[in-house]
Amino acid sequence: LILGITGIFGFVGLRDIGSIKKEYQTELAALKNLKIEFESKSKEFDLEKQKVDEEFKLIIKENQEQNNRIKVIELRDKTYSALRENNLISALEL
Repeated sequence: LILGITGIFGFVGLRDIGSIKKEYQTELAALKNLKIEFESKSKEFDLEKQKVDEEFKLIIKENQEQNNRIKVIELRDKTYSALRENNLISALEL
């Protein structure tokens, strides 16, 4: 009788451990899939970040070039103004 009860509890217990093991394996597989998905999204994010950084650098470079052009135009205008006023020394300095 005791062996029978122990056998029944053992069967139920082993069965529960088996089902827990199966659940663990399915959850582990799901976590592996999530990890792979996360890594791919992370790579996509890094690529997009690099693209944005490159575009930002291009914008900064263009902005600097435009600032330089503006400075040249301003100096040219100041030089022409000095020449019109016959202020040759200021024109040469500019």
